[in-house]
Amino acid sequence: MQTHSIPKRWLICLILGLATAVFGTLAGMVAAFGVVKGVMQAEFVWLWPQAVMAALGALATTLVLGLAGTWRVLGQRPASHLRNL
Repeated sequence: MQTHSIPKRWLICLILGLATAVFGTLAGMVAAFGVVKGVMQAEFVWLWPQAVMAALGALATTLVLGLAGTWRVLGQRPASHLRNL
């Protein structure tokens, strides 16, 4: 019987990606709070669904652009590219 598990490298990348998304969302919230309260002197309302959608949109954009930039190379054998490093 074969067991399927997530490779450790993928798990580390997933954790780093999630940590980056959380940090980016929190940093954006703090910056928006500072502008709204300090500069505009208005009431700050945290819209978490829009923040989650923005983080997911950034993730999707990163994946699409990363794959678009490396698709041709990923489809070839690695030896020829490793020789030219």
